Amino acid sequence: MGQYLTIGIATKISVSKDEAKRDASATPEKIKEALELNYNKSGIYTVEETEGSVFLTLRPEVAEAELVDLLQDFYALRYSGKDEYIREMMDTLKNHTKWEELKEIADEKRFYYFQQDPYVIISTPCPGGWTDSLTTYVEQFLLSADGKIIMECWGNLFRFFTRLIRERLSKYKLADSLLVAISG
Repeated sequence: MGQYLTIGIATKISVSKDEAKRDASATPEKIKEALELNYNKSGIYTVEETEGSVFLTLRPEVAEAELVDLLQDFYALRYSGKDEYIREMMDTLKNHTKWEELKEIADEKRFYYFQQDPYVIISTPCPGGWTDSLTTYVEQFLLSADGKIIMECWGNLFRFFTRLIRERLSKYKLADSLLVAISG
């Protein structure tokens, strides 16, 4: 299949407790601190913990309130708003703004530019110098995919791209969920 350069809305961000302990001597509290610092400054995620992981889940009310407007602005920037396929997708999303409906549309993979993508693994920078990063698993609504791509040592570059996109769309809280990564 290959790997693709993607831009997506992170709906779930998780770190395995066992991997974090083994790789970075990180406690669940340190994992939460890293996740909060890097992804949840605007409070758009709930923080949860299971026996095996610590994770952030996108708050449905944020997606319901902002997703369609953010996507209109994002797609106008990304694809110049000229694509009939994007208009059809946006018309569908405008009529299905509840969280469960949005997830269902993404899960169906009806649209190339809006689908569920569970294949993202990124590095999360850690605060306080206790290690460089944590292996982080992301589920996202895929908004853009280009490739195939083969690349090494991309973490800092993609964090830069992510910051630029988030800054450009900063009028939306949901912009903090945008993520540039390699998926696949």
